[in-house]
Amino acid sequence: MKPYYQTHEAGSLFLVLVIAFLGMEIIQLFRQRKWRKHATRVATPAFWVGVVLWTVAAAVMLHEGGRIAPGAGMGDGVAVFVVGMVLFAGGAVLRWASFWALGQYFTFTVDVSADQDVVTRGPYRVVRHAGYTGGLLAMVGIGVIYANWVGLVGFVVPCLVIIIWRIRIEEAALLWTVGPAYQMYATRRKRLVPFVW
Repeated sequence: MKPYYQTHEAGSLFLVLVIAFLGMEIIQLFRQRKWRKHATRVATPAFWVGVVLWTVAAAVMLHEGGRIAPGAGMGDGVAVFVVGMVLFAGGAVLRWASFWALGQYFTFTVDVSADQDVVTRGPYRVVRHAGYTGGLLAMVGIGVIYANWVGLVGFVVPCLVIIIWRIRIEEAALLWTVGPAYQMYATRRKRLVPFVW
């Protein structure tokens, strides 16, 4: 059974949101090139290999989940589509708010400098890695829109593994450069999910 977005005109809303989400990521990629040229880049080639492998594995699971496990469908109705769209849009908004809050400190690579501030505004008042929380929420939304539990898990779990790996790299770099200021901030905020982790 095909998910709702593939059989109804409302699926074009999903396409528009995907384009907007990817467009914002591309804009941030180009904007960050002008920022903080003096920052130290933490080399993480194994991480980027992991990202490529995740992208391939997650895309296969997302698109093939319905074929691999047709009995694991969530239903093809509008309710599943709406829940997925709300999660996707909410995650996208949180990620964009994180870009805004971080300003020049946002980078796709891990770049640190001793003179950088610990950002505590916007969504960073609540969690330490709000951009990743937003990205993960958006990924869950996409998985729900595809309306298959196997596809959802196969898409989101590798994403979560990559995010946790990246958080470990970033936090080690921030503790090394910013030190006590980041340590104090970290003791008062959870990483991804308020009150949980």
